[in-house]
Amino acid sequence: MNDHGPSSREGKPRRGREPTRFVSLVEQLHRQAQQRRPQADNQAPHEAPLVGVTRRLVWATWLLVLVGFLSLGAAILQWLVLRKTDKNAAHQVEVMRGQLEEMQVEQRAWLYADTFIGGRIGDGEENYYIPVTLYYHNTGHLPALFIVSKLTARVVVEGGLLSEKNEVCDEYRERPLKDTDRGQTTFPSQEHTGSTTNVDFKKADWTIAKNGIGVLVVGCVDYRYPGSKVHHQTRFGLVVGAASAGGTISKLPRDPTSVDIGINGTYQGIMASAD
Repeated sequence: MNDHGPSSREGKPRRGREPTRFVSLVEQLHRQAQQRRPQADNQAPHEAPLVGVTRRLVWATWLLVLVGFLSLGAAILQWLVLRKTDKNAAHQVEVMRGQLEEMQVEQRAWLYADTFIGGRIGDGEENYYIPVTLYYHNTGHLPALFIVSKLTARVVVEGGLLSEKNEVCDEYRERPLKDTDRGQTTFPSQEHTGSTTNVDFKKADWTIAKNGIGVLVVGCVDYRYPGSKVHHQTRFGLVVGAASAGGTISKLPRDPTSVDIGINGTYQGIMASAD
């Protein structure tokens, strides 16, 4: 029995030590848990302030965004108000400008001319000439200065259209004021008789135009008034024909100097203008 005793103890596992190892493992895990708990406890006080700071930053960011939107809205509203104010101011300026222009129009000089053409056409060497007398009327409130009349004439043929060109007045308007003629002066409500002048047209033009019916006299009265820096003109266009009994105007004969002449009222006003 003694021979079998030792061999039997060595051949069998020693199960008596297993509880000791298990207990040791549990104790080791417990110690590790005990060591980790203080670390977590130590981190908790630090995490709480960080969370508070983060929340405050978030609220501050949203507050800045809100303030930005409010500022943008206020700026847009202010821009709209200023734009409306600018439009109202511009409208008031236009109204005042219109009123000022109306006052200037009422106060400035307005010169008109009554044109008298009568008698007979004169016979020159190369030209025929028509005597023209202008009666000036200033219906404005300022004197009309540097009054000058400009006239030209051309043959009107049967069936032809009256030209609205007025080259003689256009050319004079383009002159600098310092280079214009001295002229006359007519005060408001004063009737001034301009001197009689002659406007001529070529004999050759009348001879070539076998179907000529009359003569178109085109002209203007050019003037200025105190403070004006441009030419002002009252323009007109008149057709001259043969004066018949009863005051009617008819076609000129082949010898235009053989009859009395007058103005054909049908064509008056076609080329009339004033500025």
